[in-house]
Amino acid sequence: MEERRRYKRSLIADSGVKLIEVNTGYEPELINIVDFSSGGLSLSADKAFPVDTDINIALATSEEKKIALTGKVIWTQLKADAWMIGISLMSTFRN
Repeated sequence: MEERRRYKRSLIADSGVKLIEVNTGYEPELINIVDFSSGGLSLSADKAFPVDTDINIALATSEEKKIALTGKVIWTQLKADAWMIGISLMSTFRN
């Protein structure tokens, strides 16, 4: 299958980055980052977010630096017992 993504994805498990906060108004109980790229990221959650929902995400690096991301939900898909959620990033701020 031909890869259609514009940006190469990286697995979060290999990055040392951890999710510390998500704000959407549709707060799930369980949420994890699956992978990321310079253009977006995918999440796994116990609840779906409506497409076009604005989302603010806070990450922490292994060096304890915080990264604030602003994005928009561009797709959702139910896989097994979790919702996969695609986020297109609109801005990034490092602290």
